[in-house]
Parts: sequence; C-alpha cells; structure tokens
Amino acid sequence: MLSAGGDFGGASAEIYSPPYLFKGARPTISSAPASINYGRTFFVGTPNAQSISEVTLLALSSVTHGFNMGQRIVRPSFSTTSGGLNVTASMTSNSAPPGYYMLFILNSTGVPSVAKFVKLAAAAPTPTPTATPTPTATPTPTPSPTPTPTPTVTPTPAPTPTPSPPQLSGMTVVTAPSGAVVSAFTNGYNYDIGNSLSVRADPLSGVASVVFKLDGKVIRKESMVPYSVAGDNNGSYTTWRPAVGDHALIATPFSATGGTGTAGTPVTITFTVINSGATPTPTPSSTATVSPTPTSTPTETPSSSPTP
Repeated sequence: MLSAGGDFGGASAEIYSPPYLFKGARPTISSAPASINYGRTFFVGTPNAQSISEVTLLALSSVTHGFNMGQRIVRPSFSTTSGGLNVTASMTSNSAPPGYYMLFILNSTGVPSVAKFVKLAAAAPTPTPTATPTPTATPTPTPSPTPTPTPTVTPTPAPTPTPSPPQLSGMTVVTAPSGAVVSAFTNGYNYDIGNSLSVRADPLSGVASVVFKLDGKVIRKESMVPYSVAGDNNGSYTTWRPAVGDHALIATPFSATGGTGTAGTPVTITFTVINSGATPTPTPSSTATVSPTPTSTPTETPSSSPTP
C-alpha cells in the first residue's frame, strides 16, 4: 500500500505492507456475480473453499478531511459447496445500503483474497395500488361487470450455477527453492537435473488439488498452492530430480483436496532428463600388441662320408 501527498513540509510518501501478506498464500476468487440482491443466495467460485472462514462485503470509501462517511462492513453467512461457496445476502438496506461493495474471502489464518467488485441492487419499489373509481348513479342502475383479477406473477428463482470442471493453464519450470520462473514446461523440453529446478502446475479455475503421474505412476498429490511436483515448504520449492532419460509427466486437476471431487482435463508433457553436471567416464586407450619377430631355423649341413 502506498500513501503519498501532503500540504505541509513538502511531498511525502509511505509504503505499508499489511502483516497478513506474510502468513502464506492468499485465497483466490475465480468467479463472482456482478450484481447481488437482498435475501438471495449467490455463488462465489474458489479453489480454496475448504479453508475459508469468513466472507466480507466492504463498502467503497467516501473520505473527506480524514473522515470516512461511507465506512461500512458486512459479514454475510455462507456454506461450502463443490467448487466454491454459497453466500446469502441476508442483510437489509439499513445495514447495507444499495451500491458497490468489495467482496473478500478470508482463510483460517486471516489472509484475505484480492477483492471482486459486486453491486448490491436496490429492492424493487412496492407498487402503489390504483384507486377504484366510484360509479356514477344513473336513473336505471346498470350493474358494473365484476373485474377479472390480474394474476400475480410468481418470480422464478434463479438456479444455482453449476461450477465448471477444474482447469489447468499448463505447467512451468521454476528454480528451487526460490520459485523464479525459468520457462513454460512444454513437449520436448530438456530438463537439466544438473541445476536446482522443479515443475509446478498452473491452476486456471476451480482447482483444489493436483495429482502428478510420472510415466503412469502417481508420484504426488498436492492440495496447496503452489502445486509443485516435488512439494514445497511455505513457498520454498523442493528440487525435483527424475532419472536421466525420456519421460511423460501428467498433471490432473481436481475440484476437492487430496485428488478427490470432479477431475478436470489432464495436462501431459513428454520431456527428456539430462545432466549437464555429470562427470564423463573416461574411455580407456587401446594398448598395441607387439608381434614377436620370428627366429629363423638353421639348415643342417650333411657331414661327408669317409673314403675307405
């Protein structure tokens, strides 16, 4: 948060970081309606439904001379459902006047999401009944026809939206433990275990957990953001070192924790593991074999026979 300005002593600025930003990852709102009505229930999509402990509506500020005349916060009731929350706008126009509000969801450690703007619509006005005219007397009164009552239209309640299956936008190679992005993890990628790297699955909507399979075998079920193939410790990535060679990594998103609920479309990446830091094994040089020099065999000279 940056606060700047001032009339006295020249320009000034102050940067403030709220303590809740240092308590772990923030929950996310994947979908929310643009407009809500008093007494109605509306759906808020979030992959973190199981960890949400509070929902708040914060009125937009109207500040002058250091006094906020529009300061107002409302905490509506809610319940968890598949893929998000069912929130009931049980307040009245006295406690929450019509207008625009910032919608937050907070997890059990008090960390809030980034807000979504919603409009709290004003209640429809009660129609004023039309006065029945008094009939004018005539010498021969003619009975007035009995008016046919207009049927009252019963409004059809809006159906609760069915959440879409969870989706991943892809996978990303990051450094370990910092989590700095190296590049997108795509087919044909050369993954170098000579460096400290890891791979994470990137959620798009409705994701509460991701199941990783390497060459068809489950190697991890991750239920917390970031969804890392080798896990993490409060955002500090663990280095992932698969065996050197060709592999296929499959990441499947689920709508509930622990790889349960509705499964989304899996993301499959074929890649090759290399090791640039491996020490090459020296190839022994061949030893020349010395052929022996053949020794010539002397030819015997026949002795002469004595003359008798």
